[in-house]
Amino acid sequence: MENIKEYLLNNMELVKELVQELNSWNNCFDFLDYMKNDEDFFNCYFNNNVLEAVRSVCYGNYNYMHDYVKIDAYGNLQSCNEWELQAEIRDYIDEIIEELMENKENIAIYDEKLIELLK
Repeated sequence: MENIKEYLLNNMELVKELVQELNSWNNCFDFLDYMKNDEDFFNCYFNNNVLEAVRSVCYGNYNYMHDYVKIDAYGNLQSCNEWELQAEIRDYIDEIIEELMENKENIAIYDEKLIELLK
């Protein structure tokens, strides 16, 4: 397991993809469900509903300059930068690995080295 942990901690983009895959399977890391903070996000979630977008920003913890954004349980926006997201992922890396081990048959894993490590 230490080999997997070391590999994942050195490949944060892969971990972010795995968290998304695990969330699509069982929503186990919904609190890490961040998306790119860009126009596509707002078009997808607030299409033609400017008032709702403004409300979500006002009552949330949102910074336009942050890299990532998510919608919290109250429908408000929470944003973070790359460093903050990586720190949060590091805090939960053991749980991510546990879920990965339990659900490796149920999610798409394309990284050959990780596939080998999981065997």
